[in-house]
Amino acid sequence: MDANEEDHTMEREIYYTALHRRVLIVYTVSYGEWSAYCTPVPGESHEREKHRWQEHGTKLMEHQARGLWPALAEDFDRKRIRWRR
Repeated sequence: MDANEEDHTMEREIYYTALHRRVLIVYTVSYGEWSAYCTPVPGESHEREKHRWQEHGTKLMEHQARGLWPALAEDFDRKRIRWRR
């Protein structure tokens, strides 16, 4: 899995990792809360495709998101960023 940097183009921070060339897990942080989405992508440029979660993503349950990228979830916990329900 490739873990890529955050996106500061908006007030929302975006982190992502690839499960497959055509499947991304996208983690978003805003207003002290985080959530995660699984989204299909064309697989041409993950950096450009990460925003597809807004239209095509399915929100993960918290235990799924934590299991797919535990180190990131632990970092959110240390920073006291809560899971968005």
